[in-house]
Parts: sequence; structure tokens; C-alpha cells
Amino acid sequence: MASLGLVDDFRFLRECTERETKFCVTGPHSLIKRIRNEYYPTEEAFALDIARVMNLELRELTKAGARFLQIDEPYYSGFPEDLSWGVKALNMMVDGVNAKIGLHICYGNRYGKPTWEGNYRYLFPTILEAQVDQLALEFGRRGEEDLELFREYSPPFELGLGVIDIKTHTVETPDMVAERIRKALEVIPAERLYINPDCGCLHLPRDIAFTKLRAMVEGTRLIRRELGA
Repeated sequence: MASLGLVDDFRFLRECTERETKFCVTGPHSLIKRIRNEYYPTEEAFALDIARVMNLELRELTKAGARFLQIDEPYYSGFPEDLSWGVKALNMMVDGVNAKIGLHICYGNRYGKPTWEGNYRYLFPTILEAQVDQLALEFGRRGEEDLELFREYSPPFELGLGVIDIKTHTVETPDMVAERIRKALEVIPAERLYINPDCGCLHLPRDIAFTKLRAMVEGTRLIRRELGA
């Protein structure tokens, strides 16, 4: 089978750091929304075939040493009516993959702007069927309102809490980050809470991205001290 080159990308990443890594891969639902379909009778059939191919790639990544894989599916938010088969394709993609699996869902980051608006209620309860260990969601830009969904449904996943708004050049302070984490801790226990930016920092100037990430780290340290960690 021809490789998609993901293993080479992962090895390059490992060569550049001594830290633990998280390797991100675009999911089947988002892929089929960007690829012209001239063969499959439905988008679902197309996504399931993509998932079968990507499953082989993920298995090769684990053989190369990947221990934490994140599947990015921002297009769920634009096409919530697809969610049932989107989760089915996701589960096929990660089936038998011996790694921690994260699922990142946001509202798009096209040229540093949101593609859609809304809330995460559309995910529930269907997303509870996803065979993942962590949901990574954006809260920095949108506020903490959707945290109530975790109280309502008690999902088994860890929460990757987005605390940095990557769609603005305004830099958060460590205190702002800490307060966002405190709100999440009212719902999610600390051992299941991971702190992230809302999405990738690709469209931010390098200095602003660095300063935002530094605020994220310093704000997290404030909370760790409060918890005695």
C-alpha cells in the first residue's frame, strides 16, 4: 500500500523535541468535504473508505512510536446532520489503533476566522458513541456555556479545554486563563482536564502565538499551585 507520508512527518516531529508529542490527523468527515467525489454514491460511503485507508496509516504511526493521536473534525460543526455517520467513520478510522485517541472539534479556522457559529449541543448524545479518550473543544473564544453539556451527559472522555482564542491578536493574561480553568474544574475533575489553545496557531504572527501560549502555560501553573499539584 502506498503511504500517505504521515510516518515520515511523525519521525521529523520526534527529531525536533525530547518532549512527549501529540500527532494530529484530519478525520474522514472533514476530508470528504474537501475532496471532489466522482465515484461514491454517498458521502458516507466515501468517508468509510477514507477511514479504512487512514486506519492503516494510524496503525503504522503507532508502530513508529506515536502514543497520542488527535483526529481533527471541524466540519462536524458545519454539517451536524452528518454526525451519526461521521462518528461511524471515525470509529472505523481508530479501530484497533493502540494509542491514546483525541478528537478535536471546533467551529473552523479558515484564514484565522470562524467558519460557523453555534454551540456543541448538536454533538450530544451521538458523540458518546465515539471510540476516543479525549474531546478537545474550543472555549476560549466562545466562553464556558457548553461546559454544562459535560454536567448534563457525564461523558467518559477527558476534556481538552481550549482556553486561548487563536482568532484574535489580543493576548490573554495568565489570570484569564486560570479563571477559565477554574470554571471547567467546577464540572470536570482535574485528572480528566487538559489545557489547550482553541485550535492551531497557524494564522497568528509568531510573536503573538508564542505570548499566548506562554500565558496558557503560566495560567495553568497558577491552577496547579492552587491544587497543590
